[in-house]
Amino acid sequence: DMPLDIYPTSASVAAREVAESIVRSRDFHTAIMMSGDKQIYSEAAEPMAVVQGSKLILQSLPYSVESRLVQQAARKADIEVEVRELNHDDIVQADEVLRIGWQGITAMQSVDGKLYMAIVADHLAREMEKIQKL
Repeated sequence: DMPLDIYPTSASVAAREVAESIVRSRDFHTAIMMSGDKQIYSEAAEPMAVVQGSKLILQSLPYSVESRLVQQAARKADIEVEVRELNHDDIVQADEVLRIGWQGITAMQSVDGKLYMAIVADHLAREMEKIQKL
């Protein structure tokens, strides 16, 4: 359990890079970082989100441009949005797991062996592209 939010940004970035290196060495694509109390931790520039039913639950990151962009896209697509902290149970109960970054939306194919869809992610990505072209 590393409370990365109390350390300088460089420590947080270094911890993410180490985690990403470890998962790639094990033939996975990305790491989902979690605290000891199972809260999901993300950089402001790469918020996580889950889709449960018809609702997008977006990680609460107040200074995230990416978070604001996906919220705007969800409103345009008539998708309900809830903004709050994410935890392990949210990932387990999700229909889709998303990471939002400056390059767009990455839909997780699987987490811990559970397969996920990418239906809402594709819809949001199309709406985000329309917003960015304006």
